This record gives sequence, C-alpha cells and structure tokens, in this order.
Amino acid sequence: MERGASGVARMLAQYDAEMRHEPPPIPRHRILQEEGRVVLLGEHRTMIWGDIDSARAASVVARWAADSRAGGRELEWKIYGHDRAAGLPAILEAEGFVPQPLEILMAFDLRGPGASLLPPAGVEIRRAVDRTAVDDAAAVEALVSGGDGAQVRELMAGRWKDPEIALLVAYRGPVPVASGRVDLPLSRRFASLWGGSTVPAERGKGIYQTLVAARAEIARARGFETLTVDARDDTSRPILERLGFVPLTRIEAWVLAP
Repeated sequence: MERGASGVARMLAQYDAEMRHEPPPIPRHRILQEEGRVVLLGEHRTMIWGDIDSARAASVVARWAADSRAGGRELEWKIYGHDRAAGLPAILEAEGFVPQPLEILMAFDLRGPGASLLPPAGVEIRRAVDRTAVDDAAAVEALVSGGDGAQVRELMAGRWKDPEIALLVAYRGPVPVASGRVDLPLSRRFASLWGGSTVPAERGKGIYQTLVAARAEIARARGFETLTVDARDDTSRPILERLGFVPLTRIEAWVLAP
C-alpha cells in the first residue's frame, strides 16, 4: 500500500469508485442512485455517497428526512473526510439527525505477508456454517449491544454458504465469546470487516486480534487486495494499527431516528 498523501488519495478514489459510487449488491436491500447520491435501502436506510452542492443541501436533506419519517425508517447519513460537505453537518443537525461516535476508515494491504495469530488457550475460532452458529453470533451481539441479535440473524439468514460473506465465531469450550464477519463482494478489490464483538469478560485476551487476522486470511485467499474497516477512534483503532492497518479518512455518521 502506498504511503503518503498521494497514496492515500489514490486509495480513497478507488474505494469511492468501487464501494460508494457503485456499491456491491446486498441481499434484501436495494441501491438507489440519483443526482450524485447513492442510498442503500433496506430496514435501515444509509446514504453511502452524497455529492451535494451547498446551495441545494438543505432541500435535499429535508426531502430525505421527510420521506424516512413518513415511512417510519431510520436514515443514516455518512460523511467521509474527503467528501464535498461544507455546512452539511449543521444542516443535518437542524433537521434532527444525531451525530454518532467518530469512526476512521482504515485499510490493510493483503498483498503483503500474512500475520496469522493463534487464538488464546482454550479458545477456538469457527466459521458459521449453519443456523446454530449464526444464533451463537447473535447471542454475542445481543450481550455486547444490549439488543436481541436480530440484525445478525436477518443479515445471515440462509447465507452461511454465500461466497460473498464469512461469519466467524470464537468459542471458549461450548460458549460463544466473540464474533465478526468479513464481506467479500465479487468483482471488487476491497473486502471489509464488520461486527467485531467480544463479550466483556473475554476482552483484553487477544481474541479480537485473532478474529481480525483470521478474517484477513480468508480475504487474502480469495484474492482481495485490500481489507477495510470502519474503526472507532477510541477503541479498535489502536489495536488495528498494531496489526498493520493504516488510517485513510474519518467518517461522520448522522442518524435520524424513525
């Protein structure tokens, strides 16, 4: 991976072209492209790309906010650090959007040597290949987030053999203690990490790092060039940097509740 400002700029241009301007399809979701905007439509809506000039920003935000409220659906608006978005945060806030914790888009070059890590003693990492394993991952997510794990079950429903996604679960004995997935979109150079969660009692023992390395090896074996992740600046970023990930740009997410 090229270092320096020019290398980061080229990487971001490639990422935008492949993952934001023409994002890979997701089951049970529809991608809407209109006037420089790309929106992922599903149970929750996400504005992936929004090239909006300042003169029209307020009216565009108001229209999307009204449409989402009328449909009773959450709307997430993502602003990347290199986007043309002057004044957009203030407009989103005025419309009722709430800022989420800052994230950093980070990347790892899969073309270099791998860094396989052995799991801690007593821990085994398995790929989810049936509904029971998906339920185990959902149980981890529910314990970590305080929800019911329904989002994991919905996303993985019938997809444990899908070549474009891999869900890994870490077990201590028979008990699931961590999980995370890697998305492997066809005809793209970028694979991506999502949903890395470890139950509180098992944190700080190296399980998260092992899950990252295991998912990186899956992406490498499939021929992907780069692995990306949206990392919290105050939690996962330091761990990922120690594993060789490089920060590319910040991500501001604004959410409008249904």
